[in-house]
Amino acid sequence: MLDRYRSLVSIRTLIATALFCLAAFILMWWILLVSYPAACHWFWPSHWDFASLRAFMLPDIALLVSLIVMSGVASLKVDLNGRWWVSTTAFVSLYPSLYCFNVSIITDEAWVSTALMFSLTGSLYLCSSVLGKTEEEPLLIRPVELTKTNALVKTGVQVVTFWTTFLVIYPKAILAIERKLELPNVTVMYAEPVSAVLFIAASILGMAAAYQMAAKGSGTPLPSATANKLVVSGPYSIVRNPMAVAGISQGLAVALLLGSLGTAVYCVLGAVLWHLVVRPLEERDLAARFGDRYRNYRSRVSLWLPRTSVYKAE
Repeated sequence: MLDRYRSLVSIRTLIATALFCLAAFILMWWILLVSYPAACHWFWPSHWDFASLRAFMLPDIALLVSLIVMSGVASLKVDLNGRWWVSTTAFVSLYPSLYCFNVSIITDEAWVSTALMFSLTGSLYLCSSVLGKTEEEPLLIRPVELTKTNALVKTGVQVVTFWTTFLVIYPKAILAIERKLELPNVTVMYAEPVSAVLFIAASILGMAAAYQMAAKGSGTPLPSATANKLVVSGPYSIVRNPMAVAGISQGLAVALLLGSLGTAVYCVLGAVLWHLVVRPLEERDLAARFGDRYRNYRSRVSLWLPRTSVYKAE
């Protein structure tokens, strides 16, 4: 019982600390804008009145910051439903996130603000997911058993959300920063057709892998709602992590199209982070749940390089 309590407190303390840091970041951001108005150029369309941005200060601090702080306090108290508070705060943060996204779509500016807001919302949902864990479960991985329809719907929502965030919003924000810093674009011959072919091929691979995870595994590609069955069919029969291969290839295609070196670096760093942090967690979980079936699959199918023949489970 004592170990269980310590595990719960440890997770709650970690989440509460992250939430307090998020609240502090928002406060410091507003202090920057008030004390140094020229910084608004980084976060607002160039032809818009900066007063329109500062008009959000009071509701942002009064509502969003206060909700994040209350979520942190609730997360520390074992007798309060911290996950409910964090989930509610994440839902509330969707409004300013979608507002910023709409502004960026209309003006093709202010992508840095949109990236920051989507990062905030994503962080809140991640905190909510972790708070929902029990002490027996891995911190970021939860196998689920969904119907095929539910799995496909959830997977579709995840694909749209992740593609929008990581292949549109973040690259646009990086490009905006490069332009503010007056960094030169990288020019490559035949960039548009090559990037189009690469992006389409990678997207087909990603969608096929996502479909297999939902239809055959009864789960989603997201570790917090991962498949309850070992999936070795479709793209998984020739490469062990087709979703990662597809996502990185898509990102590099976007970098090539935009001529953005920063976006290319962002893709490479994402690949390194996934390989060193996320992959070991997933592989330990799969080995623990599926034993020799997974270990045999892992020994015969490469992590990054596709097989020349299709893997068939014994």
